Amino acid sequence: MNSRSFLKRIERIGALICPPNSREMRIANLTAEHRKWFDKWMIDRKAWIARFAQADHAYAAMLEGENGPQLPTEIRNLIDGPAPTLPAGISETDAAEIYRDYLNEGRK
Repeated sequence: MNSRSFLKRIERIGALICPPNSREMRIANLTAEHRKWFDKWMIDRKAWIARFAQADHAYAAMLEGENGPQLPTEIRNLIDGPAPTLPAGISETDAAEIYRDYLNEGRK
């Protein structure tokens, strides 16, 4: 097998492991500048979580409004798409369904 065939095979295997529209591929396809911001956010986020004795304490802090480092909206939208808009007066059940669809779409 020549090197070109080998690289093509690796690409096909990669596409099976990580589908083209998956969150992982959207992260992998960020520009160098966006990736730099994403990587910095990941480091900052891990450092923020490490401040807590247990990971669930970080989650509890988030529920109390202490969210830690935030990924810039521009980059978050490139990865997950813009957050859904919930119409005024929508039921909690309908809002949950819209948000669940949004989360599931980002995990494909």
